[in-house]
Order: sequence, then C-alpha cells, then structure tokens
Amino acid sequence: MQLINVTPVYLVNTPDPDIGNYGIHRPHPELGAANDLEIDGWEIYRTNRRAFREGARRESKGLQEVLHAEGGRLIQVEPRRRMFDQPFTADSVVCLDGVMPEQGQEQSHIAIVSHFTNTGRQAEVKWVLKALKEALPGILTIACPYNIEGSGDNVYDKARDIYWSGYTENPCRQNAHSGRSERRAHEFLQQHLGVRIVGIAVKRPIYHVDLCVGPLTFGHVLCYQEGMQPHAYENFRTEAFRNYGLPEKDYLIPVSKEDAMRGACNVRCIGKTVIMPTCSKELQNEIKRRGYKVVAVPMIYFMYAAGGVHCSTNEANEPRIPGGYLAQLGYEYRPLTLHQ
Repeated sequence: MQLINVTPVYLVNTPDPDIGNYGIHRPHPELGAANDLEIDGWEIYRTNRRAFREGARRESKGLQEVLHAEGGRLIQVEPRRRMFDQPFTADSVVCLDGVMPEQGQEQSHIAIVSHFTNTGRQAEVKWVLKALKEALPGILTIACPYNIEGSGDNVYDKARDIYWSGYTENPCRQNAHSGRSERRAHEFLQQHLGVRIVGIAVKRPIYHVDLCVGPLTFGHVLCYQEGMQPHAYENFRTEAFRNYGLPEKDYLIPVSKEDAMRGACNVRCIGKTVIMPTCSKELQNEIKRRGYKVVAVPMIYFMYAAGGVHCSTNEANEPRIPGGYLAQLGYEYRPLTLHQ
C-alpha cells in the first residue's frame, strides 16, 4: 500500500495563562453545562484557575512536540482573551484537499466553515480562518448554513474515503450534551467535498463523533459503542466492516467507557503512528497488535472539557484518498442494505 507522502499541517492553539484562552465555563443556571464532562471539570477549574491553565499549557506543548517529532508542521492560531474553547481547533472548519464536484475543477484546499450550535463559540472561527489562510494561501472557504461543528463532528476515514459524521435530531444549546450537528449539514458537506458521508447519531454524554469513533490508517477503527444510538452502531458496523468483507473481530477495536472518557477514540494518525490521550495499557496493546506505533500523551486538562488529541488539532491539508487505502489493499466496497 502506498501512503500519501504529504507533510501534515496542523492548526493548534496553545493555552496561555496570562491571556486566558482556555478554561471551563460555569454551567448556565438554566441550560446547565455544554457537556457532561464539564460538570466535574468546572469544580476542578474553579479551585485554581491559574494552575489549571498552566497544566493545560504543558499538555498542549507536549502534544505539539510529538506531532512535530512525527513529521507534522504546526500553525498557531492567535490566542484571544476569554475564548475558553479556542484550543479545540478541530471544531471551526472541515478541511480537505479535493474536487468541487459541481464545477468539475481541481481545488487544492477546501474548508467548510462551521455553524456552531453552541453559538458562543462562533467567534473562534475568525481566528482559525486567519491562521488557515496564512498557512494555505488560496484555500477556498465555504460557510455551511446548517448546524455543523468542523472536523470534531466530521472525521475523515482515509482507509475508506468517507466521513464519519455525527448528528442529533434536535441540535440546540439545551441539547448540546447530546449532539451538535444536523443531518442537512451532511448533504452540504458531501455536495462540496464530493466524499460520501456516513451519519452517526451520537448519544449523551458523547456530543461529537470524534469522541466515539477513531478510524486508523489501515482500516481498523476505535469505537465506543455506547456513544452512539443503537441503530447508528449497526449502520457503523455495516459501513465499516460488512460492506468491505472485513472480519470485524480483527478490525473493530472496542473502547470501554473508562477509556472513552479519557478520550481514547480522539486520535490523530500519521502513517503507522497513532497519537492518542493516555489510556489503558490493554487498549494501547490492542492497537499495537494491529501493527501500529502508539504514542500516548497526557490530555487530562483537556478532557475536563471533553477534548483530546483530535479536538486539539485540525489537519488543514487533509489529503483525500480516492477510494481509500482499503481499495489499495484489494477490499472492494459492496454496500449491503442499511437499517434506517
């Protein structure tokens, strides 16, 4: 199999204790916390805000050192005061090198701009786009009119050439702990990027799909089953394994609740290397057994806000793999009838 030899470019944002561009929001008196993990996170953050932010800065620097060591190029998004979710750069845009199907013209870099359900985060987009355009001059940006939250809720699977895309039936601030994106956004994404979308109805406390699905380079997938609705899990199994004739026992890597809450599905892959939050040795060994190198980094301070390695990075030049790496390995996509 021939891997695409492109230096990955990651948008990152480092917490700065003096600016205060990372923290945990106080739960809203009527709407509550934006996600369930922030409930405990707020109690820890409020006891010593400075120490919390310094811990997050150390973790962010550690992750960035690993990305650089593995061959990544890092682009810093300018920190802005009191943008507490700004380090989660994955959520503002979905980026892909691909084709504009309706125009039939090559476009080297395309970015679909998020429409946040958690409207307080929309201000982050400006600064992500500024860094993105400086890193990739000429990138085409397209604003999505429907609720969608970047690559945090739309994870590109290079093995299958699809997006795993999260959704909920009622995306609103009151329901933010149970999902953020709507299905209409999937049609928009597919139209403009030309990549097939597989919708995953997420389930509380999972609100972004990158917290329950982690596709690896050679077709294996980390999956937290309880993070998606039952019908979504069956569709996931069909699309990930059955439609390719892949033995599920070899390619599905189940993730326990304990590891999922540590962010175990929230990974970045650079070739054979899987960069992930620190989780159980058992899970790390399962990944290694499939032929990968695992680099586990502490992400405790970010998981208090329900974010990990994938959330804290955005691959600005994500390369599309037409047909996916599985096609190169001889696996043909033969769709079965899906449950609706």
